[in-house]
Amino acid sequence: MIRPAKIISISLIWLFMAASSRADIIFLRNGRTIEGKITDKTIDYIEIKLGSGKMRIARKDVSSFEAREPAEGYSTAALPEINTEPEPEPKTEEAPQVFSASIKVKAEYKRGKIYVSGTSELANNTPLRVYFMQAGGVINMKESRVKRGEFYVVFGPFENRMISGVYTVQAEAMTGTNNRLYSKPYELMIGSRERAETDETKTREYLNRTASGAEALYKELNAEYEKSRSSYSAQKWEDWSGRWFSKVSAARQKFEEEAKAYVVSTHALSQRRIRFCFNQLPLLLRAYTIKLNSLDSKPAKTGFPVQDVALLKRSFEQALEETKQDVSAVAADLKNRQ
Repeated sequence: MIRPAKIISISLIWLFMAASSRADIIFLRNGRTIEGKITDKTIDYIEIKLGSGKMRIARKDVSSFEAREPAEGYSTAALPEINTEPEPEPKTEEAPQVFSASIKVKAEYKRGKIYVSGTSELANNTPLRVYFMQAGGVINMKESRVKRGEFYVVFGPFENRMISGVYTVQAEAMTGTNNRLYSKPYELMIGSRERAETDETKTREYLNRTASGAEALYKELNAEYEKSRSSYSAQKWEDWSGRWFSKVSAARQKFEEEAKAYVVSTHALSQRRIRFCFNQLPLLLRAYTIKLNSLDSKPAKTGFPVQDVALLKRSFEQALEETKQDVSAVAADLKNRQ
């Protein structure tokens, strides 16, 4: 029989392992996102680790960010975080980021790799960042330099199959402390449009199915909590919560297995949101358990701070709703491209 303390311990271990693999996300004012590990935040910039390298992003270029690092072994993040700065005045911040004709880029997908080549009128050895993106999210970033008016990078090989669909490649040149020039995004179609529609349909189905499953578990937990408040029995709650937690673990494992099928999906952000929902469920169970035990004559001493139930529920519901909106929006975008 699973005791409350064991449930809490199992939940925290599972969440700590899951949280360690989650990426921090920086949302830029130009609409792009950058994923990695935020290593430093100052009033002037945010530093993020990308693979083996790091990059610093000026605060004025950042709209908002999600720092996913757990505090003391449990999640405290709502999704998404509030903006760190007020919105800029129209056209004032965007002016330095207009596309430059002095940088041109193109890409080709061959044998599991993305071959990127470009030309530039910028000075020799000018540093560049080349982004490989899909659905507004950065899959990978590599650095290069202008050599005799040209530059090259290669993304891949990728361990899993690249999902069919439209990807983009874009180059960014650093010509000064806060002076950046961008190439026009180059659209790269991987696979046929018919295959892209098939892949998108399958992805959408599994995301909707998984989101509905997470929502059902959420409703089941809330209903059982309300029922237990009126006639609380520690033994019955232990028995029920153990079975419920097993269902959450099984659903999470199935979701992770399906998510590994591709390098990236047209709903990469939705996958992160669903993962976030699964992380919130055991936390809500722990918060409910502490609340119910406080009704007992001998409340359990967990040694962990009590999280705000309202915050957990609000962040779960927000992530779930945004997932539904994202799935619908990407499906519509794919249809319009045909």
